[in-house]
Amino acid sequence: MNMRKQWTIDVFYLAAFLMFIKTMVPLSGIFHFSAIVENTFITLALVCFIWVIIVTKYKVRVLVIYSVLSLLVIVSSLFAKDYILLITLVCVFALGERDFNGFIKFLFKLQLLYFIAQTLCAMGYHLINPQYQLYSIIMDIKRYHLGYAHPNVCAAAVIGIILSWCWVNFERIRQRNVLAILCLIIVLYILTRSRSSLMCGLLLCLLLLVKNTEKSALRALVLRVSPYAAPFCAALTIFLMFHYSKDNAIVMALDRLLTGRIKLGAYGLQNEGATFAGHFIPYLNGQVTWDPYWMINDFTFDNIYSDSLVHMGFIWLAVYTAVFYLLGRKRNFKISCYVIIWAVYGLTEVHGLNGFIWIPVLISAYLSKGVIISYIRPS
Repeated sequence: MNMRKQWTIDVFYLAAFLMFIKTMVPLSGIFHFSAIVENTFITLALVCFIWVIIVTKYKVRVLVIYSVLSLLVIVSSLFAKDYILLITLVCVFALGERDFNGFIKFLFKLQLLYFIAQTLCAMGYHLINPQYQLYSIIMDIKRYHLGYAHPNVCAAAVIGIILSWCWVNFERIRQRNVLAILCLIIVLYILTRSRSSLMCGLLLCLLLLVKNTEKSALRALVLRVSPYAAPFCAALTIFLMFHYSKDNAIVMALDRLLTGRIKLGAYGLQNEGATFAGHFIPYLNGQVTWDPYWMINDFTFDNIYSDSLVHMGFIWLAVYTAVFYLLGRKRNFKISCYVIIWAVYGLTEVHGLNGFIWIPVLISAYLSKGVIISYIRPS
């Protein structure tokens, strides 16, 4: 390996480290960035990523795809004032043809070390200042956050660590590993009471059991379902948003099943409307005026599909569904499992868009380069 290539790889991992810290610290309840430090981190990381992209010899058609997606994501990020999708895509573009499993191993170590450091610092801060608690009381339920900004964020971070480990060790996972993961998922739910992460964890365990089964019909079912998972979840969310009504018993039942995410999406749709390429919502993740119909005090989407339709732009809804559909068409069982998990988790959380917390979108975007090129290549 020549020195130039080695140096380029080192620059990439430096950028990935900086971007990881930049995306994780705002999700913490004890670590904080000043605006200057945060802007410095993201600027250095973007410069490093862009340099890696420049010195990497991509084919013309790949550069065309990158250019179009980059233009779209820059416009959407500026309009929506949300840069997490830009951060993920730039990392993906810089990743190029490098060892993807090696990068996921690196990311897994970062995720695990950060979680341990965050938890230990939170516990230490609690000992120094007993008024600081490791839990929050939400709707009269004690939910542990372990230093994260919210118990759901803590749960998402732990699930993200599990997903990274499973990707790296997928072929070696046996029944005892599945049992250990299941126990961890249950403990996580007892602590955080995150139903979204519980649902995702149980789905992961189920898919891992299917992986280890000798029944080929179950594996074939996963391969058949995966291309349509994201399009179905997107269509279901949008349909329910447009038909949300307290007089519709079916919609209300599905909204309860999805822990109120349809109501939040319908509220955003009614007040802001749909957007093509991004729209800034000043009260997103903040307080809103309570009224007797919606009965909400704080507003967030917590749903990738409704967030895309009203906040980031429905052009990205089309991109997500197309990419995950094409990924499902690869008929690779490992990829299909992650496609289904991402699609289902997107019904109740938006953390799936952050590739540094949740790798499925990172995997999908990286692997999709070859998928998209192969599908648009002229015959």
